[in-house]
Amino acid sequence: MNWTPVSLYMPVTFENEYGWPQSIELMGALRSGKQIPVRFERQSADEDFPHEPGRWISCCSERWDVTNEITDWRPLFEQPTGRMPDESHKGFFVDIYQMNNVALISKDLYGDGSVLTADRRRDLAHRLHNLMRVIQHQEVVL
Repeated sequence: MNWTPVSLYMPVTFENEYGWPQSIELMGALRSGKQIPVRFERQSADEDFPHEPGRWISCCSERWDVTNEITDWRPLFEQPTGRMPDESHKGFFVDIYQMNNVALISKDLYGDGSVLTADRRRDLAHRLHNLMRVIQHQEVVL
């Protein structure tokens, strides 16, 4: 994903629940070299002024104004390419028992701080492999 300079293009904004337009969550590059999740906000929803200056804010709970610090932006997550809008997505269904099993494997792997022996590691890997095989057969097409 390429970076887009803020001096050239602003992201598309959408009306939000608070009444002013803002973009989806994006990744912003600051002058310091740091990268943070940001949003671009317009000051008002007036369509007569599409080039109205807006501000860049951080997506954290403090909502810092980083307008003077941001240099570039890009999508936070890479979008799928080469996909037609009417194509379906493929995913996998995971039930609550399988999620509990993943949590138990994770707890056995990281949870109690005990030494992980080779036999115990092998058993956990086997449990995880079997669980993944079951989930792969629970394909869902959206």
